[in-house]
Amino acid sequence: MLRGGGDKDKSSTGDDYREKFGLQTDPLDGWSDGVTLRKAHCCFLLKPQVVLKDEGSGKVCIVAAIQAKMQSFAIMDNDNIDDPISGKIMSRFVSQFRSNKISLTLFS
Repeated sequence: MLRGGGDKDKSSTGDDYREKFGLQTDPLDGWSDGVTLRKAHCCFLLKPQVVLKDEGSGKVCIVAAIQAKMQSFAIMDNDNIDDPISGKIMSRFVSQFRSNKISLTLFS
C-alpha cells in the first residue's frame, strides 16, 4: 500500500501539483491524461555534504547545502487507482537543494 497524502483528484494539472507540493518542476511532465500523481515519500536533509572524488586524477568536488529535500511520487493509472500492485505505473524522484555551495579541489 502506498502511504502519503495522495489525493485522488483526477482533474489536477501539472501546475496544481507544483503549487500543492511546493515544487519547481512538474512530476507529471511527459505524461498525458489517464494518470494521477500520488505523493509517496519525503526526506529532508539539514546541512548535507556530498564528496565526489575521481580516483584516477585525484580531483575532488564537495557539494554542500543548507537544506535538501527529496520526494518520491507514484504515477498511478486512473483505471486501477485503488490497486497498489497494478495501479502503479512508475515512480518519479524530485530533489531540491537550497543555498548550494560547490568547492572544487585539484591535486597534481
